[in-house]
Amino acid sequence: MPSDLLQAALRYAASGLAVVPIQPRAKGPSLVPLEQATTNQATIRDWWGRRPNAGIGLPLGRLVVVDVDDEEGVASLARLVATYGNPPAGPVARTGSGLHLYFSTAGRLVESSFHLDGGGLGPGIDVLGEGGWTQLPPTEHPSGVRYQWLAEPLGAIQAPPLPAWMTTARRDYAPGRGLLLPAFYTLASTPAES
Repeated sequence: MPSDLLQAALRYAASGLAVVPIQPRAKGPSLVPLEQATTNQATIRDWWGRRPNAGIGLPLGRLVVVDVDDEEGVASLARLVATYGNPPAGPVARTGSGLHLYFSTAGRLVESSFHLDGGGLGPGIDVLGEGGWTQLPPTEHPSGVRYQWLAEPLGAIQAPPLPAWMTTARRDYAPGRGLLLPAFYTLASTPAES
């Protein structure tokens, strides 16, 4: 459904989200430099006119995505929720193999952390932030499944702030010693944020 990709890209742009076309059925790279992300309707029509099957990429910075993959990521998220409480409700998208939870940075710098045993949050979880990007629905995942909003934003993505525990619970990597949890234990007794 190439026209729905164009229409979705235009809708995101109209809500203030600068987008780029990305490789169809791939997680990267973008077809134009991320720095060229735009809300310009004419540019978006041109890009998707030349590549109607292109996915929709969103460079991150003001927004952070917590990428929960497969059963392992869901189990890690469940452990975090049991310790800290539920994160604030916000936009959630189903991916080809899990979920994307959207948060705002609330003015903090939140860097991307890939494959560091879940960016420090646990196995199967990556944090996509500054310098990273994500795929927006209805982009097609490499598995052939389309990204889909489960809790769809109305207009612009109005994401709640990233809970402080998601930044302080990130682990430090110690080469040769695996992953450590220095901040985790002190936060475990802290009341859950609402």
